[in-house]
Amino acid sequence: MQIPSSSSQAFRRDLAPSVLLRLILIPLGATLAGQSQAASVFWDGATNTIWGTAANWATTAAGGTNPAAAPGAADTAVFSITSLNATGNDRLINVQTNESATGLVFDSASQTQIATANTLQTLSIGSGGMSIASGAGNVILGFANTAFDLDLNLTAGQSWTNNSTVSGQSLLIQDGADYTGGGTATLTIAGAGNTTFAPSSALDDSSGTLALAKSDTGTLTINSANTYSGGTSIPNGAGTVIATNSTALGTGTVAMGKSTNSTGGTLELRNNINIANNFTFNTVNAPNASGSAQIRSTSGNNTLSGNLTINTVSSGNGLLLESASGSFLTFSGNYTTTVGSRLLMLTGDGDGLFSGNIVQSGAIGTGLRKYGTGTWTATGTSNATTNLTTIFDGKLVMKGGSTPRSACHPPSSAPIPFWKLPATPPFPPAY
Repeated sequence: MQIPSSSSQAFRRDLAPSVLLRLILIPLGATLAGQSQAASVFWDGATNTIWGTAANWATTAAGGTNPAAAPGAADTAVFSITSLNATGNDRLINVQTNESATGLVFDSASQTQIATANTLQTLSIGSGGMSIASGAGNVILGFANTAFDLDLNLTAGQSWTNNSTVSGQSLLIQDGADYTGGGTATLTIAGAGNTTFAPSSALDDSSGTLALAKSDTGTLTINSANTYSGGTSIPNGAGTVIATNSTALGTGTVAMGKSTNSTGGTLELRNNINIANNFTFNTVNAPNASGSAQIRSTSGNNTLSGNLTINTVSSGNGLLLESASGSFLTFSGNYTTTVGSRLLMLTGDGDGLFSGNIVQSGAIGTGLRKYGTGTWTATGTSNATTNLTTIFDGKLVMKGGSTPRSACHPPSSAPIPFWKLPATPPFPPAY
């Protein structure tokens, strides 16, 4: 669908003095006929595709009556007009001048796309964020063509909630999003539906510090290079976050809350990336006790180069990293636990390299365990004084000094202690 190329339109919202006097006299909460103040305004596209045309909006979901102006910063823009709610009746809204709304609501089975045909325009979104109803169609913000850039200005902390689980449906962000509200705020990606940041949709600090949080069961895919600095939170049960860019998680610490036998709250790495963020973790159970990995490498040769620290305990065994079949995962940072004797566990049918160090905190012991049919190679050092290294499945190759050592432990056998690495070489021979 082609966006019209008509010139930008400006709309005066000034009120005449006589109107101001009438506003003083009317009861609190009342509104002038046809004027929507801090209200929900409904798109019907009756005139054209331009956001700023008041005749394209209605004051009720049934359509008909137009507001005095297009939605402003105090209004919620709603895309749910009954006559436009049929599947296949897609709509495209053209932002020709800088526009704003306190929130966006999508409740249509058809696809809704908000974009611009100009070089650069902004759509400011307030604390109402975005809400996509169950059964809604695709929601797309921006164009894939970066020559037409619709920049999203987040003026407050907010949630983008996609509750649609229609097959193939997603919330797709194709242009950049900047936090401009000052101080510190959090953007929460919520709902059972899926959300995707395209490669061109950088999530950045502008005026203030932005944090990113994931909640609920949907999948969040981040393909963009981001510079937000407030950190990332992936709590227990929070679906899956897929990172395909080395700076997908911004520059702050990533807090992962997945615990015990939970299957939600997982980070997946794809596309040959190097994640340099530091991480903190809760504890999960081992694979042979129904635990699932907090971080998985599912395709490509991926690296975790930051430090990984367990700082919360929910009765699990420790930290579990997985390299899936056909993938390779490198962990080159330090592993530390500050909350008791917890294990670094390596698993998966793919291969991996642990070139970092196991760092014992005070008298708290730690150790290394190998699960899965893949081969992991360990080349780092450890100052751990308790907990032996144990192989449950596959192969663990230990390299210390100039003499490599390896062993394969049959999957059907009971686990045996294999290697307890001293702080410095020379290392003991293989078991």
